[in-house]
Amino acid sequence: MKSVRLKLLLACFVSTMVVVSSAAQVDHTAFSAVLGSHVRNGMVDYAGIKRDKRFAPYLASLSATSASTLTGHERLAFWINVYNAYTIKLICDNFPLKSIRDLSNGKVWDRPLVTIDHITYSLNEIENDVIRPLGDNRIHFALVCAARSCPPLRSEAYRADILDAQLRDQAERFLADQSRNTFDTYTHVAKLSHVFEWYLGDFGRTHAQLLQALQPFLAEPIKTSIKRELPLWTVQWMDYDWSLNGK
Repeated sequence: MKSVRLKLLLACFVSTMVVVSSAAQVDHTAFSAVLGSHVRNGMVDYAGIKRDKRFAPYLASLSATSASTLTGHERLAFWINVYNAYTIKLICDNFPLKSIRDLSNGKVWDRPLVTIDHITYSLNEIENDVIRPLGDNRIHFALVCAARSCPPLRSEAYRADILDAQLRDQAERFLADQSRNTFDTYTHVAKLSHVFEWYLGDFGRTHAQLLQALQPFLAEPIKTSIKRELPLWTVQWMDYDWSLNGK
């Protein structure tokens, strides 16, 4: 992890020596087209993507991007798309399979996978060393690890100009899906995805702080109950289904 951070610092230093446009943008149109053709309700047609001739050129465009010149939502959208696109590539390269955890003896997230700005990243490094430090905990509704209990993959790429709306929609959909999260206002029990257990520190130090962080994305009357009766609520964790999110 330290070596990745040093390389990131070097890449940022080098980028300051190059004249770049402050309005640098990355075109994710091809990824939206691929996802729109092969993703329905979060379920992925990996065989279809594997045959889709638009996918490989898009991956190549990501690798060719000078990511260190990107800022703000452009940077965040880029790296979310990198994570999701290369997770899809990983599955396509090994398809068919039952679960992403069948790869590399369950250590697939540490496998070197993509080189951008002369830095080679694993999925864990993309998530933990690049995306999470950007400080938006809504990324946990957007990063998709190819499992059924992950947040659902969108049928479009993430875009800087609508990123806030996309991330909010992802949060609302994920939390409203009772196969992934449930909230019982009678018993005051929230049964939540293990995603929130694994990354609790991104939402607060305690379960109460977690519920407060999720509250803006919840429907009534759950939102009101958490706001008014927070001390009564307890958190439990749902079983996590690691089977492939494929059709």
